[in-house]
Amino acid sequence: MQPSTTSADSFDALASAVKQELVTGCPAVACTRIGGIAAADPGNAEALHLKGLIEAFYGNFEDATRWLERALAVRPSEIKWRKDIAGCFAACGDWPSAARNFSKVLQSFPGDFTALAGYGRAMLESGDAPAALGSLEHALRIRPESYSASIVYARALSAVNRFDEGIDILIRLHETHPGRIEAARELARIYAAGRQFELARPWWQAVLRHTPADSEATDGLIRACWQTGDLEATLQLSEKVIETGRATATLRSFWVYSRIHESGHTWYSIRSACEAFGRELTPTAGRSFESSRSVKRIDARLRIGYLTGEFTAGPQAHFLLPLLENHDQQAFDIFLYHTRDKDDATTARFSRIANWRDCRGLDNDSTRRLIDADRVDILVDTSGFFPEHRLRIFAHRAAPIQITYPNCPVTTGVPAMDYIFTDRWTCPPGSERQYTEQPLFLPSGYLAYLPPVNSVDTIRLPAAENGSVTFGLFQRRSKMNTGVWDLASEILHGVPGSRLLIQHGDPKLDDPNSENRNRLLREFADRGIEDDRLRLIGARTHSESLACMAQADIALDTFPYQGQTTTCECLWQRVPVVALSGNYHVARVGSAILQRAGLSDLATCSPESYVRCAVDLANDLPRLADLRASMRDRLLSSTLLDGRNLAREIEQAYREVWRAWCRGEVRSA
Repeated sequence: MQPSTTSADSFDALASAVKQELVTGCPAVACTRIGGIAAADPGNAEALHLKGLIEAFYGNFEDATRWLERALAVRPSEIKWRKDIAGCFAACGDWPSAARNFSKVLQSFPGDFTALAGYGRAMLESGDAPAALGSLEHALRIRPESYSASIVYARALSAVNRFDEGIDILIRLHETHPGRIEAARELARIYAAGRQFELARPWWQAVLRHTPADSEATDGLIRACWQTGDLEATLQLSEKVIETGRATATLRSFWVYSRIHESGHTWYSIRSACEAFGRELTPTAGRSFESSRSVKRIDARLRIGYLTGEFTAGPQAHFLLPLLENHDQQAFDIFLYHTRDKDDATTARFSRIANWRDCRGLDNDSTRRLIDADRVDILVDTSGFFPEHRLRIFAHRAAPIQITYPNCPVTTGVPAMDYIFTDRWTCPPGSERQYTEQPLFLPSGYLAYLPPVNSVDTIRLPAAENGSVTFGLFQRRSKMNTGVWDLASEILHGVPGSRLLIQHGDPKLDDPNSENRNRLLREFADRGIEDDRLRLIGARTHSESLACMAQADIALDTFPYQGQTTTCECLWQRVPVVALSGNYHVARVGSAILQRAGLSDLATCSPESYVRCAVDLANDLPRLADLRASMRDRLLSSTLLDGRNLAREIEQAYREVWRAWCRGEVRSA
């Protein structure tokens, strides 16, 4: 049994033994020894302090903080012990508390390096980069060789937009400390945060050379490859992680979405990949609403829920707002479940439409309980494989009837997803097998488009001013491939003097030193197209991107992944689009838009007809001028811009599937 008091000499000896036990790997023995002293002698500040340090060693930071604060209460003169308390708060991510404790140390010891560096990090993590910079600069004057403080200082410089200074520090650290990876990681993070993925890519690769299983670096490299249009590397890296068994559901989902950009697929291979993912999500014992049939009236006022991460600004808003803002809320109760961890002005607009449910921060079970509480009859997915989807909730059956509205243009593969909205253009007769869901055909088309308010209307044909035809290619880089470049080059050869304008979201595309730009120039050079026939424009604001579109006479759609938003935007900017149709949803969505707009002859069925259509149109300036002048009237008279009509047709579909469910014709399991 421990004595009630311990002399200074004996305690020092015991403390020395404890430290040795920690070093030699016997922390449990050390903790027992000190815990006994602290319990027997509550006034022994050293024992209390050492007990706190041992708890911190174990990672029990909340317990450690309590012991350390007890020690400081016994001996308040030991101000520097607050550094240990601050360190525990930092380890828990409680940066304001860490900053407060480091600050108290600095009041008594303004030159304490550890407190200065710790306070700087805590202020940076708390969002006060200017305060962090001052403290870190002071710390580095004391220890300019500190690697960790220099890393945080470089981060703080980047946070106040002094990127070049921060990057210079990190590159120097990487060169002088080749065995450490922190500088490379920070460089990759900074470039990725600035959407300079081309520059982020080699730094993620540098991290992975040191730590091949690093999940952050792997995810970062996959994203960098994706954003720079290297679809082959994106898929190879994703598949490598999946093969190791370390892939998250998010990565597996992203892999499926990436595959629909790839050439050479059939409807069956796309469906099979989606089905494999859907099986991974599906529980062994499904949930059933069969017992609810007897209490549900066939003429009930239906409760419709939309569960999605798409209630934010972006392309999807132009297709969801026309539907949701036109629902008949006298006949239906509408619930909107917002799952993405962000919001903006467009989110606020969605939130005013109907019963709003902010599900950010809620896990799947909590979200499902909320849906249960709202007694939703029909639950609609509008995310598909887009980021932050909640397909797992659908896989576990959250409502009697479940439907996907394919903003993401592919089947979900989820067995519990009962239906998918489509139309006869996207899914012509005989194509129903491309979906794992039962198709619900909407007579006027399953999409309605809300035109942007920030576009300039230019009626005059650019070729009339330029003296030559300008083709446009406006899809993101990941939709481009050798087939697209082959046919675009063939078209340029077929129209002497014509030019190709390429604009997408790569911020470095108009930088002459950009490898991504130069790679694209080489692709066309290899096909005999000189650089001066190409005009490459990088990321712009939405209104500027629309203005770029208006500078083209003819837009060329990508394949197999056709444009949806971009096709609608080009048409709204009075630019006709030439498309090459495929045999499954993602390869037909742009063609369907053209057909609905009365431009069926621009939706071609073979590479030869794609080239011929574009060349013939370029050689018929009177027709181009007529299309330019009449395009908006054409759209306004079509169903493509009629959200009210879309809402009525979807509401009719809801009533029909509900009646079928009440009659027992839809299996709810």
